[in-house]
Amino acid sequence: MRSATTTHREERSGPVRIFIVDDHVAIRIGLTSMLRAQSGLEVLGTAASGRDALASFESGVPDVVLVDLRMADMDGITLLRELHQRFPSVRTIVLTSYDADEDIYNAVLHRSRRARWRCWRCCPKA
Repeated sequence: MRSATTTHREERSGPVRIFIVDDHVAIRIGLTSMLRAQSGLEVLGTAASGRDALASFESGVPDVVLVDLRMADMDGITLLRELHQRFPSVRTIVLTSYDADEDIYNAVLHRSRRARWRCWRCCPKA
């Protein structure tokens, strides 16, 4: 019997399905390559914008979406809002090279009910 709180991930077995949304093709290719090399992960696809990503979900909803905050067409904040409304069980990981507090705050705010976040810096500030 299925409970009301069961997510689509808990209902199925198999690899974690990931979708990557970033406007930089090199980032999409690099992340796809790294993730496909890991057992238990499946990259469903990639998109350069939030609009393209949402259109891709018509054929299947991922378990996790990696989202860049700054993109043309539909930015990451808007995509997070749409994902929360249309696919509330989808988990998100925000990718950004920007460290402006307002951007990070907005990203977390739109997924705040289940938000778990960490801030990693790849380069120390001078």
